[in-house]
Amino acid sequence: MNAPRKAAASTGATTAPRILPSRTVPPRTPPTRLWAQAGIALLLLAVLAALTSLAALRLRADLRDLTTTARTRAAAAYQLHATLADLDAQHTAGLVPGGGIGNRQLALTSARLLRTQAGALIADLAEDGSAHARVAVLLDVLSRYDATTARADDAAGLDHPPGRPPQLALLHTEQSGDLFDTEALPQADALARAYTDRAADLADRAGTAGTVLGGATAGLGAATVGFLVWWQRDLARRYGRRFSPALLGATVLTAAVAVSAPLAVLSAADDTRTAVSGGLRAWQDAAAARVSAARAASAQASWLVVDPSQRPALAQQFAADTRRIATVPDAAVRQRLAVLTADDRRLRALGGAADSARAADLLTGVARRHLAFDVYDVEVHLDARAAARSAAFDAATGAGRADLAPHPALPLALLGAAAVGAWLGVRPRLAEYR
Repeated sequence: MNAPRKAAASTGATTAPRILPSRTVPPRTPPTRLWAQAGIALLLLAVLAALTSLAALRLRADLRDLTTTARTRAAAAYQLHATLADLDAQHTAGLVPGGGIGNRQLALTSARLLRTQAGALIADLAEDGSAHARVAVLLDVLSRYDATTARADDAAGLDHPPGRPPQLALLHTEQSGDLFDTEALPQADALARAYTDRAADLADRAGTAGTVLGGATAGLGAATVGFLVWWQRDLARRYGRRFSPALLGATVLTAAVAVSAPLAVLSAADDTRTAVSGGLRAWQDAAAARVSAARAASAQASWLVVDPSQRPALAQQFAADTRRIATVPDAAVRQRLAVLTADDRRLRALGGAADSARAADLLTGVARRHLAFDVYDVEVHLDARAAARSAAFDAATGAGRADLAPHPALPLALLGAAAVGAWLGVRPRLAEYR
């Protein structure tokens, strides 16, 4: 009777228990590591969003300030400088003896129009607080200039025979010219150069900031992407799961921002440098040469009416102004300048021969191969070159604004979606601890 029991006991003793396959089970400890990883990921995404926004907003503000300073303030200041030089030239031309009463009336009418234009430009520049001191000086000088030229016009009259104008008119004209040479034109020149220098400084700052912020954005973006990739691998290893689609999507979105945002910022920074080197500086040279053309015209008119002992100094001024124009790298400008200097030699030959009537006609005539037309021809081509360089500046700054157009809205949206993806990717793992 004990045999079956023994057999059963024997059987039970020899039968091994069934072993189930092992399964990776996460440790039932507080998920401190998961929370820390999630916090680091979200913090990196938040800092990356802040940095991309800062870089885009900074570059956009710099481009806006650069455009305002260069296209509005500097352009008005250089136009004022040229207008004042033209104004002095026209007043002097109105004093030239002979040459026909119609030419002198035309010169005086042009002077009145230029004076109105100068007043409007000064009013525009007065809106900038940093220019108040120079604007106040210009207003004071112009007030004294108006009084002096009015006395000169009254003393000269509209019609007088060839020869030197009345001595009193000449005296008042010399006084007004001295006002412009020693006060008005230097102030206008300093104002124009201050604005272009400020624009160049803005471009340098924007370029430096763009390079630094673009590099920092690229570095932080690469670190964030690297962390997200490592985090996915760590989760897969510890929990035996495949890659999380949500976390993978967050990584892809972050990588897109890490590549596109630095490129946009660096491209905008490069555009600001191009705007200055390819546009602003060349425009400044053409604008300064335009002023020199007006000063050359004033020197020619003065040369004809002043005492012969003063002519060498005016000839030197004319030569200096034409050399300044010759530095402009434009074949059309140089061609017109050659005509101007050739006709100037004719003027000096006639003036030296005391042929005042023909000299006055050569100076004030508005037909081709007259000096008034020669100067106008040079000025037209200088204005065309300045307009072309201004267009190059606008194209470069416009390209910079286009680079930053989707920023910071698009990176913020992508990084916000990445943050949601990161949270959705880790949420199932956190749920296992409940």
